[in-house]
Amino acid sequence: MNGAASWEVGEVLSKGWDLTKSNIGLILGVTVVMGLIIGVVYGVFYGISMGIMIGLGDSSAGPLIGGVVMLLGMIAMLFAMMYFMMNYIRFMIKIVRGQGAAFGDLFAGTQGMFAAIGASLLIGIASALGSIIIVGGILVAIATFFTMYLIADKGLGPIDAIKESMNMAKGRWVEILIWLLVMAGVNFVGALVCGVGQLVTAPMTMFGSIIIYDRLSGGGGAAPGMPAGGGGGMQAGGGYPPQQQGGYPPQQQQQGGYPPQGGGYPPQGGGYPPQGGGYPPQGGGGGYGGGQGY
Repeated sequence: MNGAASWEVGEVLSKGWDLTKSNIGLILGVTVVMGLIIGVVYGVFYGISMGIMIGLGDSSAGPLIGGVVMLLGMIAMLFAMMYFMMNYIRFMIKIVRGQGAAFGDLFAGTQGMFAAIGASLLIGIASALGSIIIVGGILVAIATFFTMYLIADKGLGPIDAIKESMNMAKGRWVEILIWLLVMAGVNFVGALVCGVGQLVTAPMTMFGSIIIYDRLSGGGGAAPGMPAGGGGGMQAGGGYPPQQQGGYPPQQQQQGGYPPQGGGYPPQGGGYPPQGGGYPPQGGGGGYGGGQGY
C-alpha cells in the first residue's frame, strides 16, 4: 500500500487546521482532563514519597522507601499515559473519519495499552542503539512513525505494528522525514506562545499524521474490540465507503439517484436507498472518506 497514496505538506496541514478549528472545544476538554488525571497520579505518589521521607526523618530507610514509592509512581504514570494515548489516538482517528468522536472515548478501555508499552520499550531500545550513529535515531523514528496508530487502530501487537510501520514507510523515508521536521517546527512555534499554542498545533499536526496514516494504510481497520465493518460505521478493510459507489447504491448511481423509469413516484418500499445502505452509516465513513479523497 505504501506506493498507492501520496500527500502534500500544505494540504495535510490545511486539513489538520480545519479539523482542529471545527472540534477545538472537544479537543481542549479532552486534553485538559487527560493532563489533569496524569498529573494527579504523579502528585499522589510524589506526595506519599515526600511524606514518608519527612516522617522518617534522619532514618536511612526514608530515602529507600520514598524512592520505591516514586518508582511505583513512575510505573503508574506510564500505564496512565499509555491508556490515554491509545484512547486519544482512537478519538482523533474518529474525528478524521467523521465517526462521531465523543468525550467518553477518552475512557473507552485498555485496548492496546500493553502493546503500546511493549512497543515503546522496543522503540526506545532501538533508538538508543541507533543514536550511536547520528542518523540511526532518525531512521528509527521514520521506520516506527506509524506504530502507535497501528496498535490503536488495528489492534496489532508491538512487533507486528513495528513491522507494518516499516512496511508503510518503505519508499517514503524522505517524505516522512520532511513531515517529522514540519511537525517539529509547527509545534516549536506553538511552544513559543508560552506553550499555550501547542494546544492548537499539537492536535493540528496529529490530524495531519492520521491523514497520512490513513492514506498509506488504506483507511484503517476495525479498532480492537470492534467487529469488522461495524461499530461507528467502519467497514471491513477500511473506514470509508467504496470510491466506485460514491455513497449511493449502484442502480441509483447509474440512474442519477432518481426512482427507476416507468414510475413517477418511488415504488412502495423502494426508490430511496434501503436503510443501512446507500449513504455511509451514521457516524462512519466521513471525514475525508471514499469518493472525495483527502
